[in-house]
Amino acid sequence: MRSFLKRWWWVFLLVAVGLGFCRLRFDVDVLDLLPSDEPSVMGLKLYEKYFTNARELVVTLRAQDSEQVQRVAGELAARLRQQTNLVEEVTWQPPWMDEPQQLGELLGWLWFNQPPAAVADLTNRLAPGNLNIVLDQTKDALSTSMSPMDLAKLEYDPYNLMSLSAVSGMMNFSSGQSQQMFASADGTFRVLYVESAVDLASYRSCESWLKEVHGIVDGLKTGASKDEWNGVVVRYTGRPVFVEEIAGSMQTDMSHSVGATSTIIAILFYLMHRRLRPMGYLIALLMLILIATLALGALVMGSINIVSMGFAAILLGLAVDYAVVHYQEALAHPDMTVPEIRRAIAPSILWAAITTISAFMVLNLGGLPGLGQLGSLVAIGIALSAWVMVMIYLPPLFPNRRKPRPNQPPFRWWNYFVAPHEPIATTTATNFSWRPALLLSGVILLAAGGVLIWKQPGLDRTADALHPQNSEAQSALDEMTVQLGLPPQPYWLVVTGRDETEVYDRLVKANALLSEAETNHLIGQFVLPVALWPHPEFQAVNRQSMAALANEGPALRAAALNSGFNTNAVALTEEIVKTWARAGASTGIIWPTNRVSQWLLNRFVIRSPDQILVVGLIYPPAKHMNAAALIGLSHRLAQDNCYLSSWDLLGVATLKRVESRMWQVVTPMVVLVLLSLWFAFRRTTEILLGAAVLCMSGICLLAIMALTGWTWNLMNLMAMPLMLGTGVDYTIFIQLALRRHGGDLKAVRHSVGRALMLCGATAVTGFGSLGMSSNPGMASLGRVCAVGIGANMLISVFLLPAWWSLTRKLQHAKPK
Repeated sequence: MRSFLKRWWWVFLLVAVGLGFCRLRFDVDVLDLLPSDEPSVMGLKLYEKYFTNARELVVTLRAQDSEQVQRVAGELAARLRQQTNLVEEVTWQPPWMDEPQQLGELLGWLWFNQPPAAVADLTNRLAPGNLNIVLDQTKDALSTSMSPMDLAKLEYDPYNLMSLSAVSGMMNFSSGQSQQMFASADGTFRVLYVESAVDLASYRSCESWLKEVHGIVDGLKTGASKDEWNGVVVRYTGRPVFVEEIAGSMQTDMSHSVGATSTIIAILFYLMHRRLRPMGYLIALLMLILIATLALGALVMGSINIVSMGFAAILLGLAVDYAVVHYQEALAHPDMTVPEIRRAIAPSILWAAITTISAFMVLNLGGLPGLGQLGSLVAIGIALSAWVMVMIYLPPLFPNRRKPRPNQPPFRWWNYFVAPHEPIATTTATNFSWRPALLLSGVILLAAGGVLIWKQPGLDRTADALHPQNSEAQSALDEMTVQLGLPPQPYWLVVTGRDETEVYDRLVKANALLSEAETNHLIGQFVLPVALWPHPEFQAVNRQSMAALANEGPALRAAALNSGFNTNAVALTEEIVKTWARAGASTGIIWPTNRVSQWLLNRFVIRSPDQILVVGLIYPPAKHMNAAALIGLSHRLAQDNCYLSSWDLLGVATLKRVESRMWQVVTPMVVLVLLSLWFAFRRTTEILLGAAVLCMSGICLLAIMALTGWTWNLMNLMAMPLMLGTGVDYTIFIQLALRRHGGDLKAVRHSVGRALMLCGATAVTGFGSLGMSSNPGMASLGRVCAVGIGANMLISVFLLPAWWSLTRKLQHAKPK
């Protein structure tokens, strides 16, 4: 069986890798990095999925001349509408300005949903004997009103059918959905909403579609009307742009980080060993490990979030350790065969790999699925690289030493766990002085402690760690908000239900909770579409009244024309009457169907075959936000499938969850580190020395963070278990080497010490390359880990041997 596995393991691996690539999919949604059962995350996901049109591109135009901007906006809209295979719809002004009569369907529908008493009053007001009275009141208002809004409304609404509270409520959902959505007050800034005619499900499709749109805009700017476009600034935002930016920036990040890390590894290896063949072989193995890890990760997890691809640089920096330690040991002991080297170094490799794998796997307990996925990918890669480097790296480089000696015992599986028995010198080697190192240790601790007494790293409770850096789409969106004078970003309340009745019941309950929160100044004002929502019982009672009103349509038209109103003035009334006729003939719940109605309604309600979703707006309090109380309100609302969310609330809620789970992450990691140290050393003093290195490197990290102004956030808090798991490797390697060489520092540094310097440099490079990531959270995680692991490596190589020698000297000084 063993020989079969030895011969066919690579076949099984290739099959698994092939299956993994078949399952591989990339996910560009940043929200998938967060816990899906957190109400604020659930709400934001629902809002992003249903209420921010995934196929809608927002194009902004800015110039000095308002008339110029209006002309180029119209020209661009016309040109885009011609591309029917590319663009489904372009909206560059309120849709009712093109077809104002279509508002009639919406108004008729709103009347159909009013309480029966209100409809009865309307029926009485529009009775044949009262029509002239109503029309006279309208004419009086037209002749006496000083309000431009009233004059414009009554001129096309002789029966004042727009005087409905539900109309005002609808307008509140979209900041009026008036010209404010499309142009600035001075007219020098305009917005076009472009809906794609193709599905933009993947970042590749977003990238391809955006290139086509850019080409159309560039063609106008350089074509026959190029003079008209002089001075016009065109910018793009919306989900397709964000998806393309995130995917593109992470691709760039990955290629740069992997390329930079591989290059630095090659340079450091060559500078240390001056050999090209082992360097090239090492880089080739690392690339194969990287590819296999991605495939195996896809086989296990399926979809890979694009942010989790940061695993590549981390894995490169860590996987090289196992090869370098083996290679350095082979150079330092030219008389040893490869099996002897493997037997001597395998326990160090194994326990180091176990702690590193555990450190990354424990990220799955931290409450952030994205970091958990990254940790799982690195853990798979570490396991694969430890096995590959132990079994495959050395034999081709030392072909004359690959076979065991005739009398050498075979290498068994338990040799990975237990180091061969090697006597430790009865006295500590005296080829170096431990006093300078102890003095330096004291100076470092005093300096770091002084810094931390003066200043400590802060804690960022926002969701800024998730937003991309230097985002052109975000910059364009911010400019649009300022130019259009839109209100501050509200919280969103997304309510879901199976049908209209269930949604209405949940809206009523949410309204009660939010009213209480507003009274307690937990929130500012809020807007829920309770008054707009279709009531099945109201529609059932009103159906007969609607049919009766529809029969009065000809009388309404004749009375208005006889009173001096023209045909344009009664066009809206005629559309309302048509809707009443449809309502009267209906047998179930009805919704408006025309373009204008859908454009308005889709801003706050989405209907699908299996559920209905509606969104409400909640504005933050004028004073400081009570985060804990707001999170509590969010969880109370979530009990009735009402999800309160915003980016600010999401950051606070997610950080709270991460903080609450830190003990679940750190505690098992501490226990595992101590167990690894115990199984590696089985001596209390060496275990305590390993723990001391970790504590000192942690203090140094905190001091550096305080000096540089870095803060903890919901992403880089996970650096703590990573530093525990990866940092302990150096203490294990150094102390086991000190054992093997009887405390001879020169021999230790010549073998393991040089290798660990290279390993530490590559690990710091791997994590440090993430510091250039376009994702701020990933960048901060990389920086913190790089500093922490770098400090751990330097302390282990330069200070730990002195501590170890001192403890050995004190032990031998004790009387027998």
